[in-house]
Amino acid sequence: MLVSFCLNVVSLIILNIPSLNFKVFLDIKGNEKTDYVRVFPKIFKVDKDIYLVLGKYYSGINKGGIIVYKNGEEYFKKEFNASLYYGFDLNKNGVLIAGDEKGRIYAFDIFKKRIIWGYYSGYKVKEIHTKIINNQEYIVPVYETFGSVIFEVFKERRKIFSKEVKSFIGLTLPVIPEFYDNKVFFAEQNKFYSFDLKTKRIKMIIDTKNKMGAFLFVIPAPNLISDIEISDDVILVGTMFGDIFVVKNDKNTIEKISLGASNFITDLIMFDINNDNVKDILGSLKNGIIFAIDGKTHKTLFKFKTTYELYAAPLACDITGDKSVEIIHIDRNGFLYILTNKGKLIEKIKFNELFSNNDYLLAGDIDKDGKLEILLVGSTEGKLYIAETDKTVVPGTIIRGER
Repeated sequence: MLVSFCLNVVSLIILNIPSLNFKVFLDIKGNEKTDYVRVFPKIFKVDKDIYLVLGKYYSGINKGGIIVYKNGEEYFKKEFNASLYYGFDLNKNGVLIAGDEKGRIYAFDIFKKRIIWGYYSGYKVKEIHTKIINNQEYIVPVYETFGSVIFEVFKERRKIFSKEVKSFIGLTLPVIPEFYDNKVFFAEQNKFYSFDLKTKRIKMIIDTKNKMGAFLFVIPAPNLISDIEISDDVILVGTMFGDIFVVKNDKNTIEKISLGASNFITDLIMFDINNDNVKDILGSLKNGIIFAIDGKTHKTLFKFKTTYELYAAPLACDITGDKSVEIIHIDRNGFLYILTNKGKLIEKIKFNELFSNNDYLLAGDIDKDGKLEILLVGSTEGKLYIAETDKTVVPGTIIRGER
C-alpha cells in the first residue's frame, strides 16, 4: 500500500476536469550543513514486479543512498558516503547498477539484496545505463568532469571502450549519451554519433553545422546539440538554437524542423497526442514554452507559455480515462501545468517550496493496483510527490519510467 501525506498547494482550475491531488510520498531530511536535498526516481519492471528506485542526493555533505520499493512496498535500501544523482539503472536480470559522486559504482543483486560487483572510476557518476543483449550484460556509466563528460562501455564487467566528449568552450556540458538497441548514441558540440557495440566503431550521423545568428543573434556559431530522444524508428536531435533533426531509421533520411535561433530546446519526447497512431514531437524550450509538432506533417499543433523556465520534457498520458492525452509539466519555480492535447490549460498548481532545474514527471502503476500514479520530482527540500489518478490501467503499466 502506498503511504503518503497531505500537501498544501494553490490551484487554479480552468476547465472542469478532475484535479491531480499531489501528496508527499517521501520526505528526506538533511542537517544544518546541507544546502539542499533531492530525490531522483526511476521506475522499472523485472519479470512481473514493479520496482521504484530512488537516488538520494545531499548537497554540502558526503551522504547519499538508494531506496527500492517493490510493488509499492519498501523493499530495501543502502546508504552511501557520497550523494547519488541519476546514476543508476536496473536490467531485466535483476541487477541494479548504481554510482555515486565519488566515482564508485556498485552492482546489486535485487533479489538477494547484496552487492555482487564494484568498480572505482575516479569521476562523478552522472548517469548509468545497463542492458542484457544476447545474454550478455552491458554497462554504460557516464561521468561528469570539468567541461566534458566521459562514457565507458563494459561488457560482462570488462571495459571495452571509453570516450571523452567535450563541450564548446565550456558553455554547457555535452548531452548525456543514450544506450539504445546495440548502440550508444552521443553528441559532441554540433555532431551526433553512434558507437556500435558489435563492431566497436563510431559513426557520425548528423553534423548540425553552424547556425546563422546563433551567437549574439548576429554571428554564426556551432548549432550545439542540447537533447537526444530515441524510439523504435525515429531519433530526434534538438539544438540550443531551435532546430530539431528527425532521423528516420527505416528510410535512412534526415529532416529538419526549425523553431528559430532564439529557442533553446531543453528536452524532447515522442508521443501520439492527437490519436492518429503516429508519434508526435512534444518538447520544452528553456524560455518557458511547451510545444507539440505533428509527427506526420511537422506542423505545429500548439505552443503554451509557462511562467518560468523549463528544463525537462513534459509528461503525456491520459489521467482521466477519456482516451485523450493530457500534457503535464513543471517549471523551475514550482508551477505545475495540466493541458489538454490541444494545449489549453486545464489547471495550474503552485507548490509552496523551492524547485530546481532538474524537475521531471514520471507515470506508472507502481503499486500494481490497476490505477495510474504520477510522480513529481524537483523539490530541493527532499520531497517526492505522488498523485493517484482515476485512470484504470493494466496492473504494472509504466507510461514513463525515466526522465
